[in-house]
Amino acid sequence: MRHLVVLALALAAWLPSGRAEAWCQSTNFMIPAGSCAQRCVTEADVPAGRELLFLEWTRPCMSWVIGENGSRDLSRLEVQTVFERSFWAWTSITCDGGRPIGFDVRFDDRPGRCDVTEYVVAEGNANQMVFVGDWTERDHDPMAFALTTTWFSTRTGEIFDADMELNEQQWGW
Repeated sequence: MRHLVVLALALAAWLPSGRAEAWCQSTNFMIPAGSCAQRCVTEADVPAGRELLFLEWTRPCMSWVIGENGSRDLSRLEVQTVFERSFWAWTSITCDGGRPIGFDVRFDDRPGRCDVTEYVVAEGNANQMVFVGDWTERDHDPMAFALTTTWFSTRTGEIFDADMELNEQQWGW
């Protein structure tokens, strides 16, 4: 039996490994997948005559707010703490031998002013985290935990605003 385990480990080490992606950078193009599970978009996926843009924040500082209705399951402070920890995990990574990514995300304690995702041109906007009780009425997949909507320049890929809706109709937080 021991020889079989050693042989299996040796065979597994010898086989070519697949590429693993921890994340995919958002683009201006989506691959029709029929579900939430999608692979990363590459140049080969884009039809002739269309340009693939990788979306990115061009400003090093971003703020976010919690929707004015908050969460039915969590206090405002609990929501803030969870998101701050999540953003910290994202912004504290380093690249290329320890170089920080140089991106600052800050909480704005003013409540978001609406319960829908939106970007209004020529007005102040907030990156908003909204807990949604009417999830299916918004035509969202009932099995999804959350949905992030991103507004960006179709010429450059610069991200202007991103709002996250969290499914409170199907899930408890």
